[in-house]
Amino acid sequence: MLSFLNLFWELNIIVFAFLIPNLCYLKDCGFWLEKFL
Repeated sequence: MLSFLNLFWELNIIVFAFLIPNLCYLKDCGFWLEKFL
């Protein structure tokens, strides 16, 4: 179970690392930063 959670978090980190820069290119960065932070 613990290894599954670790895998899940690693996948989340990869997805966010890929998505957030692309969203910044597609939309206004400030809008997304305000939405997420």
